[in-house]
Amino acid sequence: PTPAPTLEPSSTPETPLAATESLPNTPPSKNSWPIYTLATDLPESPAEVRLYMQAYPAGLPSETRLAEIMAQLQITGPVSTATTEGGDQELTVTGETGTFYLLSDDPLHLRISSLTSVPGNSEIVLPVETRIQKAEAFLQERGLLDFPYLIEPPLLSRDRNRAVRVVPLVDGYQVYDYDALNGRLLVWFNAEGEISVVFWRPLKLIPSDPILIVPVETAWAQLVEGKRLNIDALGQCWLATVFDPAELNGVAGTFEPQSCYSTTTSPGFDAATITDVKLVYLAGDLSMGMSPFAFPADSPARLVYPMWQFTGTTSDHRDVVILWPAMVEP
Repeated sequence: PTPAPTLEPSSTPETPLAATESLPNTPPSKNSWPIYTLATDLPESPAEVRLYMQAYPAGLPSETRLAEIMAQLQITGPVSTATTEGGDQELTVTGETGTFYLLSDDPLHLRISSLTSVPGNSEIVLPVETRIQKAEAFLQERGLLDFPYLIEPPLLSRDRNRAVRVVPLVDGYQVYDYDALNGRLLVWFNAEGEISVVFWRPLKLIPSDPILIVPVETAWAQLVEGKRLNIDALGQCWLATVFDPAELNGVAGTFEPQSCYSTTTSPGFDAATITDVKLVYLAGDLSMGMSPFAFPADSPARLVYPMWQFTGTTSDHRDVVILWPAMVEP
């Protein structure tokens, strides 16, 4: 990929504006920009981090390589091919222990449906620690956890008690998974407490140049002000997602406009208390609703760049995760 340009530090932020003042080029909430309260310590800010590019997937494997993948996944059986909605060829392998659907190798892009569940109509909700242990053992036995990671429940999902997600770590920083229902690396459990489906779309990253990071104190001041200087510049988008854990049929919705991704529009909120702040990497899930081969190898859509993540609770008792630009503006 084309090396990232060297970026100069941003200027000192202006005097903070009133948190309730409506600012141009910023998304309104119900009435005005929300009032944010910080209920945690701000972390240390690195001076710079490295940009990355998602590698173009290799496509379907050879017969020899497919046999290796069958052995690795412990599913061996007849092979069939079908065309996906995105127009790609997908291999299906069905065996006695389950089925896997393979769209690409290097990085793997597959879905595993397990047949290990037991009959019955029980409704078992496993403790988080048990789900993590079961998922980690299942994935380790199949050689899939060959990168730094952590495992936790999905943050913004009504299925947080039925699934765990694997979070890749890039240079020690978490990769943000913005699709709560169809995560990049997600393990689902059925009503009997057994693993039922695994969504597996790991990242293969190509390093680019280091870029300068906005200090977290500056990012927090910008969030409180609701002020961005150049929302259309690379890495300067923002994203706020809200979720009501008390709504059984609720979905996580993106607060628009001017967000990084256009998904479900949800109501704004008047205020939020932030209880966790961290630097994360944002990597677009290029397979959501389209072909993972749709973007050229040098497309900006493949860039993986840092964002400040602010997590908390809104004044109307919804969970909220806000991503705010961490790259110094060009």
